[in-house]
Amino acid sequence: MIRMKRVTLLVLLFLLLVPKLSAQRFPAIQGIEFDGDSLTVLPRRPWRAIGKTVGINMAVWGFNRYIVNEDFAHINWHTIQNNFENGFGWDNDQFITNLFAHPYHGSLYFNAARANGMSFISSIPFALCGSLMWELFMENEPPSINDL
Repeated sequence: MIRMKRVTLLVLLFLLLVPKLSAQRFPAIQGIEFDGDSLTVLPRRPWRAIGKTVGINMAVWGFNRYIVNEDFAHINWHTIQNNFENGFGWDNDQFITNLFAHPYHGSLYFNAARANGMSFISSIPFALCGSLMWELFMENEPPSINDL
């Protein structure tokens, strides 16, 4: 029990000191302020991150539509309109889809933003918006809340 308290104390001390040390070691570089959540400072390029997020969705949709010929990938303006009119529900996708594919694609959107200089917090909307784009525009099945 005493050992656990020491480890917990050391971890807390580490978490308190590291942000202060890293902020002192990495001052502003070429006019870009360091926000403390990465060791490298990249220029912020939100439009490029948006383009990559849209590109990821288009590439996955194109693969599903033209290579694999999945039923859900046959979309048109009518299916998109239905997705907006019906709203979100709950789907019963397979385990591998809900617990591997959806989180993986969310990480692609998130990392597209991170790779373009966005901070940890400002990358979260990219994951949400990429998922919303997929649910509302890229498949003919009703959008589901558990896929977000």
